[in-house]
Amino acid sequence: MDSRMERIIDTEKLERYYHSVLHFKSRMTSYVYEPNTLSLHETKELILAKISVLTESISGQLRHLRENREYLSRQYHSLDYYFREITHLEKQIVEYTLQLKVM
Repeated sequence: MDSRMERIIDTEKLERYYHSVLHFKSRMTSYVYEPNTLSLHETKELILAKISVLTESISGQLRHLRENREYLSRQYHSLDYYFREITHLEKQIVEYTLQLKVM
């Protein structure tokens, strides 16, 4: 596969990751996810901070991929990193949701 095609495929993947993170943000800022304990409040703040960092980082990476024709191998590794981070973030949100239901 040529580098142009790889860039297009990776841009599409990254856009899906970005939309996943935005979905997580909308869920976490919903009144349904309001914490009722200090511990849950702290957990929610950590999750929202991670969402903010991922949103900014992925947005910058998308901008770079769209503006530059060159494709660097380190960009491929950053996609793997984003995938792991989003998977971990999703697990944190599931755990948070379960804790909310227990309370």
